[in-house]
Formats: sequence, C-alpha cells, structure tokens
Amino acid sequence: MLENALGCDSIVTINVTIENGGSKEVVDTAICSGESVSYYGQTFSSTGTYQIVYPSEEGCTDTLILNVYTHLCRDTIRDTNVIYTTDTICASIDNGMSNIVTTIVDCAGAMNNSGNVYTALEDGCIAITRSGVVGYNLDTLCIVKTDTVTGISDTTVAIISNLPKRDTIRDTNVIITTDTVCVDVELGMNADSIYIVDCAGSMNNSGNVYSYPRYGMYRSR
Repeated sequence: MLENALGCDSIVTINVTIENGGSKEVVDTAICSGESVSYYGQTFSSTGTYQIVYPSEEGCTDTLILNVYTHLCRDTIRDTNVIYTTDTICASIDNGMSNIVTTIVDCAGAMNNSGNVYTALEDGCIAITRSGVVGYNLDTLCIVKTDTVTGISDTTVAIISNLPKRDTIRDTNVIITTDTVCVDVELGMNADSIYIVDCAGSMNNSGNVYSYPRYGMYRSR
C-alpha cells in the first residue's frame, strides 16, 4: 500500500514474467572433405569448433557449439595384374544411388604413365587393358559414379600396377660347352639384380653349372 498525491492509500500491481534462460547445446558432426554442413542459416566445410547464437521460441537466445570434423572419405582400390592382360574392376555403389553413369578422370596427374587403356563400363566398373610397361603404382585415376536422377556423385580412387609376365626360354647345345642366354627386360624395369632359383625342383639334374653376369646367364655343360 502506497500513499498517493492526495494522501490516500493506493495499490500498485506488478506483473512479473519469468522466462527460461538461453540453453547451450554441443553437436559433433563428421563430413567428407569437400562437403559442408548447415545449421541455422550458416554453412561450415572445415574442421573446427563454431559457436552459433540463434533465437529460441521463448524469445531468448540459445547457443549451439558445433564441432566439425572433415575426413577423406574416398574409397581406394589397388589393382595389380600381368602386362598384356585385360581385367575389370568395380567400385562399390553407395546405398540410395541408382541409374549410375561411370566416368574416369585423372585425379592425381598420373593416369597415363603406363600406357594402359581404361574404359568406363556400367555400374561403377571399368575395364583395364594393360600395356607392356611394368611398375607399381603406375597410374592413379578416379572412378566417378554419378546418379543421373539426383545428380549426386561418388568417387573411388584406383591405383594401378603392372606385373611382368613369366617368359620361357628353351636352350639346347652340345655337351662340354659354355654359352649364354639372355632374358628380356620389360619396359619400366631396370635389371639391377639378377639371381637364379630352382622353380620346378629339377634345376640340377644335368650337372650343368649356372652363373649369371649382369644381363644374362652362363651355362657350362
């Protein structure tokens, strides 16, 4: 009760509304490199911790602490086979993708070191026709699978290696002689190390003596 200007008593009514204070929420999210995630009108594409302030339904402001982690999400295929052969490799197709169109791109600046021929097939597969060049990790190419309905693409990295084939040499000569046979060195190989092994369990039936210089093999009968 208060006294007014005329000396009378008066009553003042105060209405107090108590609202909930702003909340704070922490969210962890992982995305692939090159992708992004959006919260409350803001877009994030790099690893980091972000604070987002936004109005709540009660008229206060809430805070979201967003932890973003980016990862390299591309699948990798390693394919190794013998030179002068043809084989097929297939990249997996993620769930929800259909009507796939496959393309091949040079994603590491190293797709044509071997001379191999790569042909895009259907459903994420490619055919490889190998040249005569030998080597590991010769070519790096990207198999891009695109869903023609949604426009979403998924990329698989393919690392290609070529192996040398086994050659066969038949050498016939007269007893008590010495001769030399030479083995071809495949393209992409250096004959820095040569050795002889018994690969069929019958190398010493004749009593011949086998030795090897840098680029060939001597046989003494």
